[in-house]
Amino acid sequence: MRSKTADVRRVHALLGLSPQVFGEDRLLRHVRVKLVHDCCSNLVKADAADDREAIMESLVMIVHGAIGFAVGYGWDFDAAWHRIQHKLMSGSTAPVDLSDLVAEPAPPLPYPWCTRPQACRNRGFCQAKPVCTE
Repeated sequence: MRSKTADVRRVHALLGLSPQVFGEDRLLRHVRVKLVHDCCSNLVKADAADDREAIMESLVMIVHGAIGFAVGYGWDFDAAWHRIQHKLMSGSTAPVDLSDLVAEPAPPLPYPWCTRPQACRNRGFCQAKPVCTE
């Protein structure tokens, strides 16, 4: 079975996104948080409608969004998953130490099509379009 993180990286590559896109950019982080929030809202709506197919789609989109969030920071989601899985399987209630996995992010890498990310009001994030809007 393929890694979910590898699948998310493949989607990011298809969209032309750099491996680490957030860095210290709070705007991009807010965009990802909003995406995950919207997926959670869709789950609540699907549950209220008792639409099992939409529930499953929402669950997958939540996980995809969460993994994409970690990938955007260059964090190792799979390693964090394994540590938390171990905690759950052991019955431990102690917090899991993930501090080594969420170290300070690397500076964001611009999208390939952004020719001047520092001057770009979109910070190189041009709405997933292969043409810079600035």
